[in-house]
This record gives sequence, C-alpha cells and structure tokens, in this order.
Amino acid sequence: MYAITTTTALAVAAGVLLYLLLVSLTVPRPIPGVPHKRGWRCAPGGHLASLGFYWFFSGESFSWFSRECLDLRSPVAQVFLPSFSWTRPTLILSDLAEIEDVAMRRLGEMDRASLIYDLLDFVMPRATFSMATDEKLKAQRRLWSVLLSPGFLREVAAPRFHESISRLIELWRLKSECSGGKPFEATEDLRFTALDAIWGTAMNSNLGMVQREIQKIDPYHHSASQPIFQGAETFVHSVENLLWTLNWTMTSIYPRLSQWLIGHLSFFKNSQCVVDDVLYSQIDETRADLALARNEGPSGLSEVLKRHANLLSAGQALENDIGALKDELLQFLVFGHETTSAAVGWALKHLTDNQDIQARLRAALRFAFPAMTDVKIPGVADIVAADVPYLEAFVSEVLRVSYVGPVAFRETLSDCDLMGHRIPAGTTILLVTGGPSHLVEDTYDQPSSGRGYSSGIKKKHWDTGVASLQQFAPERWLRADGTYDAIAGPSLPFSTGARGCFGRKIALMELKFMVAMLVLSFEFPRLESRLSGYGSTDAQIRRPTSCYVHPIHPPR
Repeated sequence: MYAITTTTALAVAAGVLLYLLLVSLTVPRPIPGVPHKRGWRCAPGGHLASLGFYWFFSGESFSWFSRECLDLRSPVAQVFLPSFSWTRPTLILSDLAEIEDVAMRRLGEMDRASLIYDLLDFVMPRATFSMATDEKLKAQRRLWSVLLSPGFLREVAAPRFHESISRLIELWRLKSECSGGKPFEATEDLRFTALDAIWGTAMNSNLGMVQREIQKIDPYHHSASQPIFQGAETFVHSVENLLWTLNWTMTSIYPRLSQWLIGHLSFFKNSQCVVDDVLYSQIDETRADLALARNEGPSGLSEVLKRHANLLSAGQALENDIGALKDELLQFLVFGHETTSAAVGWALKHLTDNQDIQARLRAALRFAFPAMTDVKIPGVADIVAADVPYLEAFVSEVLRVSYVGPVAFRETLSDCDLMGHRIPAGTTILLVTGGPSHLVEDTYDQPSSGRGYSSGIKKKHWDTGVASLQQFAPERWLRADGTYDAIAGPSLPFSTGARGCFGRKIALMELKFMVAMLVLSFEFPRLESRLSGYGSTDAQIRRPTSCYVHPIHPPR
C-alpha cells in the first residue's frame, strides 16, 4: 500500500511539474496592467483552445478577438496565442479613435507585423502588402497610384465594371428563367464578376468567366465585346488554389509551419507556376505593345509600365524588377475581387431582409436615372457622374456591419505607450476595426488620459437615436437635409493611414456600380430563413457562408 501511494504521489508530482513546464514554454508572461482572462494564462497553448472552439462552432476567427474586448469591457486586451508568438502576448486594440491614431501618426512606433510578411512571402513576396514601410514600398505605391487617378477610374475602370456587371445581369436573367422561380446560390457568380472586372481593368482583355457561365445555360449566346482569354479557367483555378493556401495558413494553429508544409506540395507549386506564367506573359505582351506603339487600349498594366518608363527617363531610381510587377499585379487581382465580391454578398443579404430599404434605394436610383427603362440600364458616364446620397449611405452601412476586413496586424518597433499601458518592442497588435464590440453601445469607457493625441478629431460615437448599432440603417449616414455624411460616426472598413487599403477608391467604385446596376435591374424578395442566415467564414476577408438570391424583374 505504501509503495502504491508513493508511486502515485511521484506520478502526480511529475505530472504537475510537466504541466507547469508546458505552460511556461507555451504561454508568455502578460503585459502588466493590460486586461486579460486569467484562467487561460494557466492553460497550455494559452487562448488557443478558446479560439479553436469558437472557430469550430462559428466558422469565424477574427470576431473572437473583438469578443475578448467585449467580454472584458476594455478597448485593449491581451491574449496568449502561440500561433502569433511563443514569447510575447498578443495585444488587441478595438477603439477606432485610437486605431486611427496608431495607423496615421505612429507608424514609426508600430509598423506592419512581421507575421504578415511571413504569411504572404511564399505567394507574393514583392507585393506592397508583404513589404515593410520603407522607401521601396513608397516607390512601388507611387508607381501603381496611377490606377487611383480620377481619369483612370472614369475612363478605364468604370467601363470594365459596367461591362462585367452587365454580363452578370444577363446571367441572372437566364438563371431566373431556368430556375422555376427558385432562389439560387450567387457566391460564385459574384466572384467571377468581380474577377472579370478587375482583370479587365488591369489587362484590357476579357477573362470571360461570367460569359462561360452564360454559355453553359445558352451555348449559342454571344455578348462579349472582346475575345475571351484562353486558359482563363485554369488560371482562375490556380488563383483560387493560391488564395486557399493563404486563407488556410492565416487560420491555422501554426501559420509558419503550415506555410512550410504547403510550400512543398505539388498542387501549390503547379498553381504558382500557372499564375506566374500567365502574369509574366501579360507583362511581356504589354511591354511589346508599348514598344511597337500598338494601340490596344488603356489598361492598368500599360499605364503602370508607361509611368515606370517616364520615371526612369526623368532620372528617378527605380528597380526594374519584373517579379515586383508580377506580385503587385497578383495582389491587385486577388484582393481586388475577393473584397468586392464578399461585400456585394453581404449587401444582397441586407437588401433581401430589408425590403423597405431596398425600395427606398431603388426609388433614389430611379430618381437619379429617369431615362432608365426595363431594357436599358444607365450608362457608364451616367453612373460615374450621379450623386445618390442614399446609395453612398447604403454602401457605407454595408461596410460598417459586414466588416469584410475586420483586422489589421501591427508590431511595436520599440517600447511605447498605448492607452496608458507600456508595451514592449516586438509585440504583435491586432487592430480590430469590425466585430461584435463595435455593434454594442457603451461597450467600454477608457479615460481620455490614456488616449492618443489625435483621438476625438472624428466623432467617436454614433447617434443611436437614429437606430441601434445592431440594426442595419443607411439613414444613420444621412444629414437632416438628406445629404451624405461620410464621418457620421466611427468606421474604418479600409483601415487608414499609410498602410490602409491601397485600392479603396477602386473597391468603392466597383461596389457602387454593382449595387446600383443590380437594384435597378432586379427586385430581390425576402427569402425563407434557412436561406438568409448571416453565418460567415473569414481568413484574409470575411464573407457570407452562403448567398442565395431570387432576382425578379421589377415593374416600372
């Protein structure tokens, strides 16, 4: 009996020591004073199990960080996740005024997190999203900023958007006729439309993904104004594979290990080769057209290459790196279509569930385009020139409640103060710009002494007299006279500052085009509850788990 007791005691002691050793190796020490849930500090892997359970049951991961701040009733919190760091806790910041201060005025203290470079380095290492904030990044952004000029948006991007969305309208008319009045899944249609649009903007050619979907229903249908790009399906499949690897790596328990494993898989290598070959070929062909003065029409790539040549002739030092051009082009295509298609998916959900808002939006659009008929939607110039405050308000409200890009990653470059706390160098910070904590009034109250000096420049709180924050209400973005107020309340859907979304102008234009043209072309009746849920999945962006629509021709 004595031997058994001794053995048991030794085993228990050894187990306790092993447990404490495991905790000490996998959970870093907390930052003094920063709120956290103390129980998870004692668990091997820290908060990893909590995040894992949340992801398993909800399909989301980034909203978990917002909920941590909500549960602790604090705009700043810390969690212990070996996915991000084995040696330091990860900081969560969900106060939008403070996030604005960090993003706009404290880049010298907190830059893009090294974790992001590691995650994207194996897919697009020379794209600006993967680069540190230095002169090389600034030069590359200046080069590509030609795509954001009013002239380019009006004369190149807008016609491509209009053409691609017009094909989507054709597709949905055919699907409505063939579906027997039943709703259908629209996610893939939206992705193909956005990809067609962004490809056409970049290359001035027709990727033809929506056209192929039309021809599956009607093989004799021909509406494309340009020949369809050959090899598009293989290219798009390869892009989707690369995007899947990025998403899987981002949401995995150990991102760096996942990246290493995926990098050795044949499907990834084959997909990367296909994408690289297509993009390098497009760059070479565009350069040849410019050298021979062949007028193939303006495109994003041709404008970038012309600007590159002009800067070189002006004596500005630029790297003639075709790899950087290819990676930036891939970034433009991937993030350009993913974010827009996800946002339109959320917009359609809110349209179907809010019939009064849909009717008001359609009335505002018809008032703005009185010449529109059942067979003729407004032209490119008409939509670009139109001033429709309710459309602006609707798009802003979609971005507020759907939080397509809910987090941004930063890392402290030196010891610094944040909301009254001393944060050591090398700490990963998640700037949470969307999530549950932003949909609750009076989530927390932080003394003003702890805030950055710029906090309070913008309105820090919404006027909840219009509607609660959980309610979808475009009216909150309108002034009393009906004009649009872009700063009606705190909202940073594209982040802000030097590392904010570079393609914000293009994304907003495409989103407005899609919403306006679809609402003018169809009515979207309310769907049964099993088809109208708001479940979501997230990785690089947050998109609806499903998006069903039942488009009907609206009566005039």
